[in-house]
Amino acid sequence: MPPPSLVDLLRHIAREEPLTATVRAFRGLTREHLGQLLDEAADALSGGPREPASEATVTAAPPESP
Repeated sequence: MPPPSLVDLLRHIAREEPLTATVRAFRGLTREHLGQLLDEAADALSGGPREPASEATVTAAPPESP
């Protein structure tokens, strides 16, 4: 069996992983929006739509500096 593609890995992570630390690190980013962003990244890698399919890209705040 061949290894999974990057697209398959991103989509699995978007669906299955809790991503709690990532949501905590980026204020304003919800688990749902993070999943949407990962799906959009998978779409971009697979040659899918390049435009954001959600508002997630504009609602996430950058992480705080240490």
